[in-house]
Amino acid sequence: MLWQRVLTACIMIPLILWVLFGASSLVFQIVVTCIALLGAWEWSNLMKLKGWWQRLAFVILILILLAVFYYFAPLIIIYLGVIFWFVSFFLLYQFSHQQHKLFDSRIGQIILGVFVLIPFSVGFFALNAMPDHKVNILLLLLSIAACDSGAYFVGRLMGKHKLAPAISPGKTIEGLVGGAMITLVVVAIACNIIGYSVEHSLWLLLICLITALISVMGDLFESAMKRHAGVKDSGRLLPGHGGILDRIDSYTAGVP
Repeated sequence: MLWQRVLTACIMIPLILWVLFGASSLVFQIVVTCIALLGAWEWSNLMKLKGWWQRLAFVILILILLAVFYYFAPLIIIYLGVIFWFVSFFLLYQFSHQQHKLFDSRIGQIILGVFVLIPFSVGFFALNAMPDHKVNILLLLLSIAACDSGAYFVGRLMGKHKLAPAISPGKTIEGLVGGAMITLVVVAIACNIIGYSVEHSLWLLLICLITALISVMGDLFESAMKRHAGVKDSGRLLPGHGGILDRIDSYTAGVP
Protein backbone atom coordinates (compact mmCIF):
# COMPACT_ATOMS: atom_id res chain seq x y z
CA MET A 1 0.00 0.00 0.00
CA LEU A 2 1.15 3.53 -0.78
CA TRP A 3 0.93 4.81 2.81
CA GLN A 4 3.14 1.92 3.96
CA ARG A 5 5.71 2.78 1.28
CA VAL A 6 5.73 6.42 2.36
CA LEU A 7 5.96 5.56 6.07
CA THR A 8 8.83 3.12 5.49
CA ALA A 9 10.62 5.70 3.35
CA CYS A 10 10.22 8.34 6.08
CA ILE A 11 11.97 5.99 8.50
CA MET A 12 14.66 4.83 6.10
CA ILE A 13 15.73 8.19 4.66
CA PRO A 14 17.00 9.68 7.97
CA LEU A 15 18.85 6.43 8.70
CA ILE A 16 20.48 6.50 5.26
CA LEU A 17 21.50 10.14 5.67
CA TRP A 18 22.99 9.38 9.10
CA VAL A 19 24.98 6.43 7.76
CA LEU A 20 26.24 8.58 4.88
CA PHE A 21 26.98 11.85 6.67
CA GLY A 22 27.06 11.09 10.39
CA ALA A 23 28.63 7.66 10.74
CA SER A 24 32.20 6.52 10.19
CA SER A 25 33.47 4.77 7.07
CA LEU A 26 33.56 1.51 9.00
CA VAL A 27 29.89 1.82 9.96
CA PHE A 28 29.05 2.54 6.31
CA GLN A 29 30.84 -0.65 5.22
CA ILE A 30 29.14 -2.71 7.94
CA VAL A 31 25.71 -1.42 6.91
CA VAL A 32 26.33 -2.18 3.22
CA THR A 33 27.60 -5.65 4.11
CA CYS A 34 24.53 -6.35 6.25
CA ILE A 35 22.25 -5.21 3.42
CA ALA A 36 24.08 -7.51 1.00
CA LEU A 37 23.80 -10.48 3.39
CA LEU A 38 20.09 -9.86 3.96
CA GLY A 39 19.74 -9.69 0.19
CA ALA A 40 21.61 -12.99 -0.07
CA TRP A 41 19.20 -14.60 2.40
CA GLU A 42 16.24 -13.43 0.32
CA TRP A 43 17.95 -14.57 -2.89
CA SER A 44 18.36 -18.03 -1.36
CA ASN A 45 14.60 -18.01 -0.78
CA LEU A 46 14.01 -17.15 -4.45
CA MET A 47 16.31 -20.09 -5.28
CA LYS A 48 13.96 -22.23 -3.15
CA LEU A 49 16.79 -23.73 -1.16
CA LYS A 50 15.49 -26.30 1.31
CA GLY A 51 16.45 -25.88 4.94
CA TRP A 52 17.89 -22.92 6.80
CA TRP A 53 21.39 -24.41 6.67
CA GLN A 54 21.43 -24.34 2.85
CA ARG A 55 20.28 -20.74 2.87
CA LEU A 56 22.89 -19.88 5.51
CA ALA A 57 25.57 -21.59 3.39
CA PHE A 58 24.70 -19.30 0.46
CA VAL A 59 24.87 -16.24 2.74
CA ILE A 60 28.30 -17.35 4.00
CA LEU A 61 29.44 -17.88 0.39
CA ILE A 62 28.44 -14.30 -0.46
CA LEU A 63 30.26 -13.00 2.63
CA ILE A 64 33.46 -14.87 1.71
CA LEU A 65 33.37 -13.73 -1.92
CA LEU A 66 32.65 -10.17 -0.83
CA ALA A 67 35.71 -10.18 1.42
CA VAL A 68 37.94 -11.79 -1.24
CA PHE A 69 36.98 -9.40 -4.03
CA TYR A 70 37.02 -6.34 -1.78
CA TYR A 71 40.56 -7.00 -0.52
CA PHE A 72 42.15 -8.54 -3.61
CA ALA A 73 40.27 -7.58 -6.78
CA PRO A 74 37.72 -4.78 -6.28
CA LEU A 75 38.06 -3.25 -9.75
CA ILE A 76 37.85 -6.64 -11.45
CA ILE A 77 34.52 -7.52 -9.84
CA ILE A 78 33.13 -4.05 -10.58
CA TYR A 79 34.12 -4.37 -14.25
CA LEU A 80 32.63 -7.86 -14.35
CA GLY A 81 29.49 -6.43 -12.78
CA VAL A 82 29.21 -3.82 -15.52
CA ILE A 83 29.62 -6.55 -18.15
CA PHE A 84 27.01 -8.67 -16.38
CA TRP A 85 24.40 -5.93 -16.51
CA PHE A 86 24.95 -5.46 -20.22
CA VAL A 87 24.63 -9.24 -20.67
CA SER A 88 21.43 -9.11 -18.61
CA PHE A 89 19.69 -7.52 -21.62
CA PHE A 90 20.16 -10.84 -23.41
CA LEU A 91 19.21 -12.88 -20.32
CA LEU A 92 15.98 -10.93 -19.82
CA TYR A 93 15.18 -11.26 -23.54
CA GLN A 94 15.55 -15.02 -23.20
CA PHE A 95 13.42 -15.05 -20.06
CA SER A 96 10.66 -13.07 -21.76
CA HIS A 97 10.61 -15.75 -24.48
CA GLN A 98 10.22 -18.59 -21.99
CA GLN A 99 13.88 -19.63 -22.10
CA HIS A 100 14.79 -20.08 -18.44
CA LYS A 101 17.90 -22.26 -18.64
CA LEU A 102 20.13 -20.12 -16.43
CA PHE A 103 17.27 -19.42 -14.01
CA ASP A 104 16.43 -23.14 -13.78
CA SER A 105 19.99 -24.23 -12.99
CA ARG A 106 21.08 -24.20 -9.34
CA ILE A 107 24.62 -23.21 -10.39
CA GLY A 108 23.14 -20.55 -12.63
CA GLN A 109 21.05 -19.15 -9.79
CA ILE A 110 24.13 -18.97 -7.55
CA ILE A 111 26.15 -17.21 -10.26
CA LEU A 112 23.33 -14.71 -10.82
CA GLY A 113 23.13 -14.04 -7.09
CA VAL A 114 26.87 -13.43 -6.90
CA PHE A 115 26.81 -10.91 -9.76
CA VAL A 116 23.74 -9.15 -8.38
CA LEU A 117 25.12 -8.70 -4.85
CA ILE A 118 28.94 -8.57 -4.95
CA PRO A 119 29.57 -5.76 -7.52
CA PHE A 120 26.82 -3.76 -5.76
CA SER A 121 28.57 -4.03 -2.39
CA VAL A 122 32.15 -3.58 -3.62
CA GLY A 123 30.97 -0.69 -5.79
CA PHE A 124 29.65 1.11 -2.73
CA PHE A 125 32.94 0.44 -0.90
CA ALA A 126 34.88 1.87 -3.87
CA LEU A 127 32.69 4.97 -4.02
CA ASN A 128 33.12 5.46 -0.28
CA ALA A 129 36.91 5.52 -0.72
CA MET A 130 36.86 8.25 -3.41
CA PRO A 131 37.20 12.02 -2.92
CA ASP A 132 33.85 13.77 -2.34
CA HIS A 133 32.41 10.34 -1.69
CA LYS A 134 29.51 11.55 0.42
CA VAL A 135 28.18 13.91 -2.23
CA ASN A 136 28.75 11.38 -5.03
CA ILE A 137 26.92 8.62 -3.15
CA LEU A 138 24.09 11.02 -2.34
CA LEU A 139 23.76 11.92 -6.05
CA LEU A 140 23.76 8.21 -6.90
CA LEU A 141 21.00 7.51 -4.37
CA LEU A 142 19.00 10.53 -5.52
CA SER A 143 19.24 9.75 -9.23
CA ILE A 144 18.11 6.11 -8.87
CA ALA A 145 15.41 6.93 -6.31
CA ALA A 146 14.09 9.74 -8.55
CA CYS A 147 13.97 7.45 -11.57
CA ASP A 148 12.33 4.66 -9.60
CA SER A 149 9.71 6.86 -7.95
CA GLY A 150 9.14 8.92 -11.08
CA ALA A 151 8.60 5.82 -13.20
CA TYR A 152 6.13 4.49 -10.63
CA PHE A 153 3.95 7.61 -10.46
CA VAL A 154 4.18 8.64 -14.12
CA GLY A 155 3.51 5.05 -15.16
CA ARG A 156 0.37 4.93 -13.02
CA LEU A 157 -0.87 8.26 -14.38
CA MET A 158 0.09 8.02 -18.05
CA GLY A 159 1.42 4.52 -18.74
CA LYS A 160 -0.02 2.81 -21.82
CA HIS A 161 2.84 0.98 -23.53
CA LYS A 162 4.34 -1.94 -21.59
CA LEU A 163 8.10 -1.98 -21.13
CA ALA A 164 8.56 -5.71 -20.40
CA PRO A 165 5.11 -7.30 -20.05
CA ALA A 166 6.42 -10.86 -19.68
CA ILE A 167 8.64 -9.83 -16.75
CA SER A 168 7.01 -6.87 -15.01
CA PRO A 169 3.57 -6.01 -16.44
CA GLY A 170 3.27 -2.84 -14.37
CA LYS A 171 6.25 -1.08 -15.94
CA THR A 172 5.66 1.16 -18.94
CA ILE A 173 7.73 3.06 -21.47
CA GLU A 174 5.99 6.28 -20.41
CA GLY A 175 7.01 5.57 -16.83
CA LEU A 176 10.63 5.03 -17.84
CA VAL A 177 10.72 8.31 -19.78
CA GLY A 178 9.02 10.14 -16.91
CA GLY A 179 11.48 8.67 -14.42
CA ALA A 180 14.41 9.78 -16.57
CA MET A 181 13.05 13.33 -16.82
CA ILE A 182 12.46 13.55 -13.07
CA THR A 183 16.00 12.28 -12.49
CA LEU A 184 17.38 15.14 -14.57
CA VAL A 185 15.32 17.68 -12.63
CA VAL A 186 16.31 16.31 -9.21
CA VAL A 187 20.03 16.07 -10.06
CA ALA A 188 20.01 19.55 -11.64
CA ILE A 189 18.50 21.00 -8.45
CA ALA A 190 21.06 19.12 -6.33
CA CYS A 191 23.97 20.38 -8.45
CA ASN A 192 22.67 23.94 -8.15
CA ILE A 193 22.38 23.64 -4.34
CA ILE A 194 25.89 22.16 -4.07
CA GLY A 195 27.25 24.96 -6.27
CA TYR A 196 28.83 22.97 -9.09
CA SER A 197 29.86 24.75 -12.29
CA VAL A 198 27.70 24.39 -15.39
CA GLU A 199 30.25 22.11 -17.06
CA HIS A 200 30.56 19.88 -13.99
CA SER A 201 26.77 19.79 -13.61
CA LEU A 202 26.26 18.75 -17.23
CA TRP A 203 28.69 15.84 -16.83
CA LEU A 204 26.95 14.75 -13.63
CA LEU A 205 23.55 15.01 -15.31
CA LEU A 206 24.75 12.70 -18.09
CA ILE A 207 26.34 10.21 -15.66
CA CYS A 208 23.31 10.17 -13.35
CA LEU A 209 20.90 9.76 -16.28
CA ILE A 210 22.84 6.78 -17.65
CA THR A 211 23.08 5.28 -14.16
CA ALA A 212 19.35 5.71 -13.55
CA LEU A 213 18.43 4.11 -16.88
CA ILE A 214 20.76 1.15 -16.29
CA SER A 215 19.31 0.74 -12.79
CA VAL A 216 16.02 -0.29 -14.39
CA MET A 217 17.76 -3.52 -15.44
CA GLY A 218 18.28 -4.42 -11.80
CA ASP A 219 14.58 -3.92 -11.13
CA LEU A 220 13.59 -6.05 -14.13
CA PHE A 221 16.12 -8.74 -13.28
CA GLU A 222 14.81 -9.18 -9.75
CA SER A 223 11.26 -9.20 -11.12
CA ALA A 224 12.25 -12.04 -13.45
CA MET A 225 13.74 -14.01 -10.55
CA LYS A 226 10.59 -13.46 -8.46
CA ARG A 227 8.36 -14.46 -11.35
CA HIS A 228 10.43 -17.60 -11.83
CA ALA A 229 10.11 -18.36 -8.11
CA GLY A 230 6.38 -17.63 -8.18
CA VAL A 231 6.42 -14.95 -5.47
CA LYS A 232 5.30 -11.31 -5.37
CA ASP A 233 7.99 -9.97 -3.01
CA SER A 234 11.46 -11.15 -2.06
CA GLY A 235 10.59 -10.80 1.64
CA ARG A 236 8.52 -8.93 4.22
CA LEU A 237 11.14 -6.91 6.07
CA LEU A 238 10.09 -3.52 4.69
CA PRO A 239 6.31 -2.82 4.84
CA GLY A 240 5.01 -1.49 1.54
CA HIS A 241 8.23 -2.38 -0.25
CA GLY A 242 8.57 -6.11 0.43
CA GLY A 243 12.07 -7.34 1.14
CA ILE A 244 15.56 -5.89 1.01
CA LEU A 245 16.00 -7.02 -2.60
CA ASP A 246 12.78 -5.26 -3.55
CA ARG A 247 14.30 -2.02 -2.25
CA ILE A 248 17.87 -2.36 -3.57
CA ASP A 249 17.14 -4.08 -6.90
CA SER A 250 17.68 -0.90 -8.94
CA TYR A 251 20.89 -0.13 -7.03
CA THR A 252 22.38 -3.56 -7.74
CA ALA A 253 22.66 -2.50 -11.39
CA GLY A 254 23.19 1.23 -10.86
CA VAL A 255 26.04 1.14 -8.35
CA PRO A 256 28.61 -0.71 -10.51
